[in-house]
Amino acid sequence: MNSKKLTIYFGIAVVIVILIFGYFVLTDKTIEVEIDIEDTLSVSDSVEEKASDRIALIDALKVESLSKIWWELSIGYESKDSPLKNKNDLSNDLDLWLQNKPDGESHIENVKEYDLVLQYQNELKNLLKKFGFIGGSKSYFIYLDNQIPVRFITFNGKQLLIITNIATVNIYNTLSTNAKSRAALVITSCVLPSLLSFNISLKDTKIEYYGVIVYYGSKNFVVDTNVNNLLPEALCFIVSKENCLRFLNLEITESELLNRSYIFISDRDMPIGFKKIELDVE
Repeated sequence: MNSKKLTIYFGIAVVIVILIFGYFVLTDKTIEVEIDIEDTLSVSDSVEEKASDRIALIDALKVESLSKIWWELSIGYESKDSPLKNKNDLSNDLDLWLQNKPDGESHIENVKEYDLVLQYQNELKNLLKKFGFIGGSKSYFIYLDNQIPVRFITFNGKQLLIITNIATVNIYNTLSTNAKSRAALVITSCVLPSLLSFNISLKDTKIEYYGVIVYYGSKNFVVDTNVNNLLPEALCFIVSKENCLRFLNLEITESELLNRSYIFISDRDMPIGFKKIELDVE
């Protein structure tokens, strides 16, 4: 058995372990990672969220952080069984997802999310098809057949849309970058170029916050013998519609935009969850 197969099998084993671990994390509201994220979303924010809003975002970020393993299998190890999608799959997958309307026993938040996806399906299709390339880099989506890369969450009392599961092929050298500098590179190369697409597609909607979750890789490019060398990371970026438009109209600088946005990362040392960070790319 060659080393590449061993690495793939190891990755699959990691998937199983992380999914099992993730199950218990998602069912235990007292776990440390939730407390850490909730602390960063409270008094330090410029706009104080409602408690229910914090819980909704915390829960969403915990779930989305599990998708790092799909990046590892899909991009890192190029597994044929990975849930790798391209922009041409998105419209059809959205239509299929909408055929399964939540029943009366579903959680109220699932019903609300379904109604919003149904309401904005044309805008979403127009937006999602622009993500084949972001910032000049090839990008994919990583999600299962019964899912879509879209989340609607109430945030600061208003509607937040997050485009999730965006997988770039970018892999950053851990010798010349750290977790925060890698996040800054992703923001400047992938996130900021996507803001124009959000504005064009959603400017006439009642969606007041835009968000993306982007997955990418990190590794030591000199010593590449450790099977744990290549590991995924994720960035979540949330910006208000107002600040997005002001940035696009050249009314505020890049640094001002970042200071007014919400930035979270799930770095290579975090098996699950996100943490809030501050960045200045200048």
